[in-house]
Amino acid sequence: MEPVRYPETESKEQFIRGQILQARGQPIPVRQPAILQQPTILQPARVTVQPETMVAYKARMQVVADTLFDVICVTAYGITQYTDANSAQFREMIKLLSECLITQTRNSMSESIFISKLIIKKFHLRRVISPVIKNWFFNSIYTEHVRYTEHVRVNEIRIAQMRAEEFLPPAPLLRQPQVFVPYIPKFAAIQLVHNDASEAEDYCCGICSDEFTKESLPTLGCHHTLCAECITGQIKARTKSCIKCPYCREEVTQISVGDEVIQNQIYTVVTAEIAKN
Repeated sequence: MEPVRYPETESKEQFIRGQILQARGQPIPVRQPAILQQPTILQPARVTVQPETMVAYKARMQVVADTLFDVICVTAYGITQYTDANSAQFREMIKLLSECLITQTRNSMSESIFISKLIIKKFHLRRVISPVIKNWFFNSIYTEHVRYTEHVRVNEIRIAQMRAEEFLPPAPLLRQPQVFVPYIPKFAAIQLVHNDASEAEDYCCGICSDEFTKESLPTLGCHHTLCAECITGQIKARTKSCIKCPYCREEVTQISVGDEVIQNQIYTVVTAEIAKN
């Protein structure tokens, strides 16, 4: 007795289950192949943008040159060689090629001239006539470049006028570049005034209550006195952008002191704190 051969897509258990269901007169479920049972997960291919190499650039320019040569020179004009008889048609064809080059390269003079050199090579020109044809091509490309630029400028002026007359919606606002503005604290505007003697009644500091001489005790613009250490201490603390008098809470805008050493000490601290910002 030969062994029973099961289909390749079914196992032994599946075959027996199918035979039982067939004997009972029940429908047998159709089992799809394993390759169809697995869900197909389509993941987008990762496109890595890499800078174009010179070889790829030349190949792309060669495709444009071949296409323009086949469509315009061969198909439209039927010219593959330059002769004295077709000189007028050749110049007309060069003008049409220049228009197409400026359009295809988006008004790029360098790319248009590069492609024009590739097209000229296909005519196999003689050395005597080759510089003349190149000069025709260059002048024609330059003329189309100027015309295209002027056309774009006229359109921009026309669009601006229509937007000014509200025939067109306003242009979208371009995002202005953020300009870094350095923070300058208010105590940077304090004026240091040289004074021969303090105008205070007593020569004591309003914070530490230490006694000083007339020349070494600074006087604020409100005529209250603070020593140099307490003034520089408030500036170094920088709890606020300005320092205030402890008596009247008026903002300090002027400091007068007779001693040049004390004046230089305050000036040095103020300059150092401004540099930190």
